Amino acid sequence: MTTTYKVKGMTCGGCATTVTNILKMQPGVNEVDVSLEDNEAKVDYDDTKVSSEKLQEVVGMMGYEMRE
Repeated sequence: MTTTYKVKGMTCGGCATTVTNILKMQPGVNEVDVSLEDNEAKVDYDDTKVSSEKLQEVVGMMGYEMRE
């Protein structure tokens, strides 16, 4: 399943890297493409291993808001 999320709170390349890395650490996540310019994160994941809610939660714990 591939979902594109809007991400609030990213202000620099380091922020985009942080969001990318935390998403890639989640079980079931296959691919992550974060765009600072568009404030988006495109995530390809196995929804039998991780939920969209969990992905949003872990990004939220890093201080960003991620919504579908």
